[in-house]
Amino acid sequence: MNRHCRRAGSKLLALTMILALGAGSRGCPRRRERAEAELHRGQALLQLQDNALARQAFQQAVRLDPDLAPAYDGLGISSCRLGRLEEARSAFSRAQALDPTNPGYPFSLGICETSQGAQGLSPALDVFERAGRLDPKNAGIQLEIGSTLQNLGRHREAIAYLQRAIELDPKLFAAYNNLGVSLSTLGEFDRAVELYQQAIKLHPELAGLSLYSNLGIAFLYQNNLPRAESAFTLETAINPDHLPAHLNLGNIYATQSRFPEAVREYQRVLSLEPQNRRARINLAIVYISEKEPAEAQKILLELLREFPDDPAGHFYLGKTYSLQGDRTRANSEFQRAQSLGFKLEPPSPTAKP
Repeated sequence: MNRHCRRAGSKLLALTMILALGAGSRGCPRRRERAEAELHRGQALLQLQDNALARQAFQQAVRLDPDLAPAYDGLGISSCRLGRLEEARSAFSRAQALDPTNPGYPFSLGICETSQGAQGLSPALDVFERAGRLDPKNAGIQLEIGSTLQNLGRHREAIAYLQRAIELDPKLFAAYNNLGVSLSTLGEFDRAVELYQQAIKLHPELAGLSLYSNLGIAFLYQNNLPRAESAFTLETAINPDHLPAHLNLGNIYATQSRFPEAVREYQRVLSLEPQNRRARINLAIVYISEKEPAEAQKILLELLREFPDDPAGHFYLGKTYSLQGDRTRANSEFQRAQSLGFKLEPPSPTAKP
């Protein structure tokens, strides 16, 4: 399932949260004015993704006014984006020391830590929780805590924070999406379906959030194929290049022996991602089902040239030889598939490309 998504522009949320510039330096007013001018220049450069120049502007700002907390925050954000993690942590620490009640600074550090991948999740959770204690009614912070717990595999804990985010901001669609992911992961598919439907009613234009696709997956786990098909079809109408939705539609059509429609969906997947192994194998299975072994062989032989140890590739290649009456080659491929650990299983729902 789509593992998780964040609120649009969340990496810039820290900037919008910081409204006050702090007390500033007690020195020359002109130096303070110049420092604040550099601060605003750096923030504008951050918006333009010019992180190197933004970093220089923030460095100049803190040289002019060493007590300007927002400049240290900007320095942390720009340094993090440039891969200067220790420099970023130091800058965020200084911002928090200067203004310990501002939740934006630990929030910014949390966003930086999450950019480090799995190793950054635990440190990120610590600082997001600190931000949450400072501003317990901020829906965006609750979303980040829940999303981080989710990525740590702590779905039951994540649910409480994601529900709180929705209570604080009923139109925070990313929270609905992530809550649905956690509910589905825990096997609570009925609740997940209800939640996705509620989110879709709130906002019908959900391009980019994959809510219809996730709703379709929840319906699949309920074995409700008609409603799953409708949800995936809606996803592809909103997002024509949504690969998982096309792949799941192909699987539904293949299960129902609607082979021409299945071929269309698998070919659509391959037009988006030519090397997609699942789509290639599933397309070959459809051709085998339609008694077209030669078409299936073309796909499988090409696949096995690229992935010679693909067990499913060998098994279904054996099926094509069996259809052609070539028992020797069929048995050879079946034995090869068995030695590679092949198990015949129905296709499972696909959430990510």
